[in-house]
Amino acid sequence: MVSYGVHLRVVGVSDSKSLVIASDVTQKELDDDILAEVYRVKSVGSSLSTLTSLGESQVFSSPESRTKVLDIASILGKSTGLVAILSCSRCNHVTSLI
Repeated sequence: MVSYGVHLRVVGVSDSKSLVIASDVTQKELDDDILAEVYRVKSVGSSLSTLTSLGESQVFSSPESRTKVLDIASILGKSTGLVAILSCSRCNHVTSLI
């Protein structure tokens, strides 16, 4: 595996019905096990709302999830200056990126 010195810190994943976020988005990220479970759920066409217990993460449903996305983007934008938001709601290609 080639390393380019870039670390993508995934703090949340959303779809049209819900949002899964790290327990503390300022300090933590979704680990590989959680991302693997997100991939499994999305690859069979299910919603993230079917996820319940994912270690150190939280699941929010709409409309609360929309507010959380904006809150997280604001917090991380102020602290790091960098924010990228991807949604799994409309595109199967995004699921493969996870």
